[in-house]
Amino acid sequence: MKRTPTTLLLAGLLCYCLASAQDNRTVRITSLAWQPDGRHILFTAIAVKPDWSDYDEANWRLLRYGLKTGALQRIADGASNGTAAPGGCLVAYEKNVAGNREVFLENTCAGWRENLTAHPAKDGAPAFSPDGKKLAFTSDRNGGLEIFLLNLEKPGAPPTQLTHASPYKSYNPAWRPDGAQLVYYLEAGDHRDQIWLVDSTGHSARNVTRDTLHHFYPAWTPQNRIISTSGSDQIVVFSPDGSGRKTLGITSFFARVSPRKRRIAYIERESGDIVFATYPRLRETRRIDNNSLLEEAYW
Repeated sequence: MKRTPTTLLLAGLLCYCLASAQDNRTVRITSLAWQPDGRHILFTAIAVKPDWSDYDEANWRLLRYGLKTGALQRIADGASNGTAAPGGCLVAYEKNVAGNREVFLENTCAGWRENLTAHPAKDGAPAFSPDGKKLAFTSDRNGGLEIFLLNLEKPGAPPTQLTHASPYKSYNPAWRPDGAQLVYYLEAGDHRDQIWLVDSTGHSARNVTRDTLHHFYPAWTPQNRIISTSGSDQIVVFSPDGSGRKTLGITSFFARVSPRKRRIAYIERESGDIVFATYPRLRETRRIDNNSLLEEAYW
């Protein structure tokens, strides 16, 4: 076809409109998980319009960032809430399959992937045990939303139920560094999210915050203290018995302390960036600009 000024103008307008549609999107980062080596971090991101009107669950991306190299790796599409086992090859995450959420295990070195749950229930929020032999996850298979445990050394064995809080919902389990306990958050009918602990055997579930605030997205520091989001996006740390609570002074809804280095990563509320800082001094060392991810071929 002959390129006339009119066709060139139309092509230019089309390119402008497409670019404008792309530029109208922003990248939202919603979760972080350190690999046990402390040199890589998994995070979940999605590119959407500011009002989320173009939201599609298939557009979630699970990405891995290497702190030494600065390299970004695309692990899985339509996936979220990633967790890594020791060694760096095995990654677990939740993924929607035909309208149902399942927990998948993927070997990023060998290139295979397996649906671990394959159940009509909604399964998600996986978390590897420190030795990589077990996987905690949430499921509504028995009513409510409970925490279950899969023994990865016994393929095909049914999961063990750890919590029994139905009809209430238990969210986002995270293992203590020695594997003895899991921390999670639970709303027990009073419209207040509280931090709870349960032994890895499923015994001694207990509320450790016991207040009128909202607490969510808990995890552990290498010193066996709990870190979580409290109230209006304040990050706090405290002992497993709830004592010694300290506000860190960063505004974020999600923070994780590295298991190996004196380093913290958090999603900054104002910018949406991932910020890396020294811990506990909180001196910023680098950041991942969330919207710079739009320039990459991830979407």
